[in-house]
Amino acid sequence: MSVLLITFSTVFIDFKPVKAASGPVPTLFVHGYGGSADTFNRMIKRFEYNRWGTKTLTCTVSKKGTASCKGSLSTKTKHPLVQVIFEDPTASLQDTTFWFTRVLKLLKEKYKVTSFNIISHSMGGIVSTKYIEDTSKNDWYPKVNRIVTLGSPFDGVSLIGIYKKLGGPASRDLLIGSKALSKIRANGKYFYKNTKMLSVAGRLNPNEMGDGLVEWKSAIASKKIVPKKNFEEYHFIDFQASHSGLHESKTVDKKVGNYLWGYTR
Repeated sequence: MSVLLITFSTVFIDFKPVKAASGPVPTLFVHGYGGSADTFNRMIKRFEYNRWGTKTLTCTVSKKGTASCKGSLSTKTKHPLVQVIFEDPTASLQDTTFWFTRVLKLLKEKYKVTSFNIISHSMGGIVSTKYIEDTSKNDWYPKVNRIVTLGSPFDGVSLIGIYKKLGGPASRDLLIGSKALSKIRANGKYFYKNTKMLSVAGRLNPNEMGDGLVEWKSAIASKKIVPKKNFEEYHFIDFQASHSGLHESKTVDKKVGNYLWGYTR
């Protein structure tokens, strides 16, 4: 039996985009540390089943940082879904963000993307946030309209042992007190002022501090970065609200779908 779902939110103020989109406005799915295509495969299929969107493109970044995309994008597709896959899911936050920037460069040059949404899990949310900070002053790069973070540890994690198996630079970047995370928080002043964020924090039950890996306070620490008027937090409290369960929940699906497109109530 599920327990109470609690939602905390702020009042949104509609924003005007800097420029009208000249191409499609896709939603990118960005996995986290140790993730793969499997992270979002089932969520994407559920979105398609519910007719909330259509997967039209898969973008892959090789271990050497080369970005390539397979598929197509069209303005005729309502809510095109794009899956982003990093072949090295243990690379540093710096490298992964740079690779993500290459994906967006490709999407703009080849598919005329000028704005997009993001659904991200764990480290994917931090990478996406760093992208927003790094490119906010450069009008050439596509801008993020809305971003959803699922269990992203903006204040880091303390479970060092869980990272020993995979290792890699990201295992250090994600720890509490890391220089990488401190820099992202310090650069919050560069967060694009028109981007809105929904941060989802999972708790296995009301007495738990988090989703088994990321404490809920860390998952919503993004509020220290995002302008208050653009930030919303959602506490998903359920026995299935594990770190890897956040992107498998139909309850979370509905919250995300409504947040991005507003027609799933």
